[in-house]
Amino acid sequence: MKKLKILLVACSLTAFPYNAQASISNFITGFDQTGYYNYAVEGLGLTSYINSQQGPSASSGTLPLNISGAPQQGFVYWHGYGHKYWQGYGESGNPNVTFNGNPVAGTPLVEAPGGDYGVGYWADVTSYLSSGAQNYTIDGVSFTGANNQGVHNGFGVLGIYNDPSQYGRLIVKHGNDYAFHGFAGNNGPSTRVLGFNFDPVDYDRQAEIAMIFAGGQDGVIYPDRRSYIWHYTGTNGVVPENLVDEAYATQHPDMYPLFARDGYDWDTYFMDVFLPANSSVLAFQVESDDEVWNGESFSWISTSAFIPERVVPEPATMVLLGSGLIGAALSRRKWS
Repeated sequence: MKKLKILLVACSLTAFPYNAQASISNFITGFDQTGYYNYAVEGLGLTSYINSQQGPSASSGTLPLNISGAPQQGFVYWHGYGHKYWQGYGESGNPNVTFNGNPVAGTPLVEAPGGDYGVGYWADVTSYLSSGAQNYTIDGVSFTGANNQGVHNGFGVLGIYNDPSQYGRLIVKHGNDYAFHGFAGNNGPSTRVLGFNFDPVDYDRQAEIAMIFAGGQDGVIYPDRRSYIWHYTGTNGVVPENLVDEAYATQHPDMYPLFARDGYDWDTYFMDVFLPANSSVLAFQVESDDEVWNGESFSWISTSAFIPERVVPEPATMVLLGSGLIGAALSRRKWS
């Protein structure tokens, strides 16, 4: 599966105008630790695309994930919406699935105030992850309602593991924030601003980012449904309430970060963000672009940020490096 890794250069400012159309994300923190960490993440769409039309939604799926070290934490996410959503009915979903044959009870992803388009769940699956390249299966996904016609956007697995070749702070946040350029208020045209705070250092570094989205259709049904990621770095630790079209923020040049890359309707998107020396905040906002006829609609459900730090390697790490046993681990992820 093709992934994108993009290098971004950020700007900073210390004062922000208030924007009533945006605010700070209410994503919750699933993992926040400093140490020798790495992570792997993959996704799979569960909705079919047949003869230029949306097809049936599968209740199960299997994806490959290569965890190149001892597993420390694992999350599974799944997302969809009820078949009568567009008729004004409330959302419905089943939080109970199986993961590699094990019963799992999902926790609802926290929705942005005002209600979102779609229901999502997350579950801790740390005990079911294994080192090496493995397949992981979800079964029992259901957003059907009475007539068994729900849309199952997809699922994703994120595995965190020990990596003695690198040291830093790894933060994982997840929630459910929907955006569509044709909607007003909390459902669009942009998501809320998701911020990460961390201790400043006196040297430049690169933050490595992985985002998970549900519902992105571009590249499958429509020829040109655009979206943009905006980002910001600053030195005062304050997360702005809006990034879109602001002078202090940077617009990622890729017009199609959501392109149904993992299958219809799921996206896992990677990029790097430059953190200047003394940075203490990193923030993101995702926009459904209104410059073309139909901006992308999506739910933003997870973001991981690895922020490296310079440290003297532990003695055991130096031995491994000297013997060449972990040469392959010097790269954070395998980009395919």
